[in-house]
Amino acid sequence: FLSIINEPMINNTDKKSYLNRRTKQLRQWEPILEKLMLRAEKAQDTSKTELRHHIVKIQMKKARTEVKLRELRKAKKGEWDDLKTGLENSWKDLRKAFLKASANAK
Repeated sequence: FLSIINEPMINNTDKKSYLNRRTKQLRQWEPILEKLMLRAEKAQDTSKTELRHHIVKIQMKKARTEVKLRELRKAKKGEWDDLKTGLENSWKDLRKAFLKASANAK
């Protein structure tokens, strides 16, 4: 699943393509989150607690990213660049949280 998480940044695309691709990527991360939750259930006490902590962080960052994505969908032409930057920053945070959790789940 790291190939999904490690997809490159999206540059120089039109608004519709960009939003569709980010939405698709976000959906692709759902099964990864589900696998992490299953691993947390099977883990021993300390690992379980740590992994659950990472999962909560992912869920929070994912929710924030979804909000940013919705804001970007509604953005007027003049707002696009600032909101896109905000989404990309949120995306990076979410990606890091996934990578950290998946490294912890091994």
